[in-house]
Amino acid sequence: MPRLGRALLLWLMASGCAAVSKVPEDPGLFLVAPASARREFSATQSVRIEPKEGEPFETLAAVELDATGLRVAALGPMGNRILFLEWDGTNYHEEHDPHLPQDFPLKLVLRDLMLSLFPAEAIRKELPSDWTLQDLPRKRTVFHDKKPIIVIEYSADDRFLSDVNFQHLTAGYRLKIRTVDS
Repeated sequence: MPRLGRALLLWLMASGCAAVSKVPEDPGLFLVAPASARREFSATQSVRIEPKEGEPFETLAAVELDATGLRVAALGPMGNRILFLEWDGTNYHEEHDPHLPQDFPLKLVLRDLMLSLFPAEAIRKELPSDWTLQDLPRKRTVFHDKKPIIVIEYSADDRFLSDVNFQHLTAGYRLKIRTVDS
């Protein structure tokens, strides 16, 4: 398998798609209207993916958010675009490298980004009834039946400019996001 294929597979495993034996607890695949962020944001981010199994992988991502849409493009180790995701609140569009497994829900990338950055009230509206969100200034936790499932920690009060440590406890992956340029 080429290096790009291995790296992408690790990213996908980190996001939980490789959990074959037991499906981890997860709040589901939802997307929030970009306008609900109530903010414009454009940045280049370094994203380190630490899967439950396998080697960590780092990629650069360009993120653009405004009231009309959320766009994310990620680069592979050779500088080639491995995915492009766009959500305008109604329509979802994705383009991806052919080495990505076809059954991986790329919307999960946007969902995790929204869980990290969007206002708590917008996220709470999308969570299933037995899920809750605790939102503190530098920490956010998603609970299922009072059990922590996702823990997100921030290095600063402004989450969009903060380093983000995202950990999905039941799927076993961690994302470390650092804004390189905004």
